[in-house]
Amino acid sequence: MNYKVTHSFADSLDDGFVYRTGDTYPRDGYEPTPDRIIELIGTANGRGYPVIEEVVAEEPAIEPEIEEEIPFSEPPVSEEIEEAAEEAVEAEEPAEEPVEAPVEQPRARRRTVNKTPKAPAKKEGSKRNATK
Repeated sequence: MNYKVTHSFADSLDDGFVYRTGDTYPRDGYEPTPDRIIELIGTANGRGYPVIEEVVAEEPAIEPEIEEEIPFSEPPVSEEIEEAAEEAVEAEEPAEEPVEAPVEQPRARRRTVNKTPKAPAKKEGSKRNATK
């Protein structure tokens, strides 16, 4: 796997080789241990912050295959099938005419007589009706 240097550093385990920002880690001819890579990716190194990051190889985008458009054409129909279809249409019974549903008449509204409102009834036990 290849890694990209994000911050310049001198690798003490690679005879003090200096890696500059943007370089590829590890250099040709040097094979670091998995623990060393974990140190440089994480914060457990001399700097206290990551100095390399993993380079993810981008796979080329696969373009979908485009099928050629085939012009539409009617499928071939044999004469026997065509004749059978015509006979079936002729043999169909004529559809009955739809029966119209009776139209419901709106109900007549009740007439209300305007009555004068009645006065509230007097209560027998009230103070107003009490006689002295």
